[in-house]
Amino acid sequence: MTCAYETRTALYTTVEHAAAMALSVAATSTSDPVRAQSARRLYPLIDHSAAGDGGLARRRASALTALIADVSSSAPADDPRRGLVLAAEQWMLHPMPETGATLLHAARHTALSPCTTPEMVERAWLVGPGIELALAGMRTRGLDGELSAPFLSLTRAAAEHVVPMVWVAHQIGVPRDRLYRCIRAVDQQQWRSLLP
Repeated sequence: MTCAYETRTALYTTVEHAAAMALSVAATSTSDPVRAQSARRLYPLIDHSAAGDGGLARRRASALTALIADVSSSAPADDPRRGLVLAAEQWMLHPMPETGATLLHAARHTALSPCTTPEMVERAWLVGPGIELALAGMRTRGLDGELSAPFLSLTRAAAEHVVPMVWVAHQIGVPRDRLYRCIRAVDQQQWRSLLP
């Protein structure tokens, strides 16, 4: 499996994409399943931090710090994932232009690093630029019909990783149960047609 350069560069086009990449990396790098699951609960905090409000992240700092500490302590000192998760933690807690710039730099370094696997890039794309694309597609095309299938498939894949389904349903303004029903009916791999 190879990832196109466009897929890798999409991971650091916005601080939201970079933070999503960091949570994806953290969830797959930790050996503790409870901490890995906490990435799903932390995912909605990205929106708050992007709006300049780090208060909610600071109120949940223990879960965020524990997840980041687990990853940064297990990664070698020269591993770019370590810098990425630490930069994401700083930005989520203190969303300012300086911490955002540091996060974008760390995300670029990680995305373009030779030690970053195509699988890692793919998962990060799913929960960052990918889910953003899926949300836009479902808002304009709805949940029914053949044209919506790739977006539903992408949502399903992202939800299997760190994106909470409740958050997706809230973002597009539909009941969670309806979203679940639509997602179960789609081909699991159809989202790959949306990869850059």
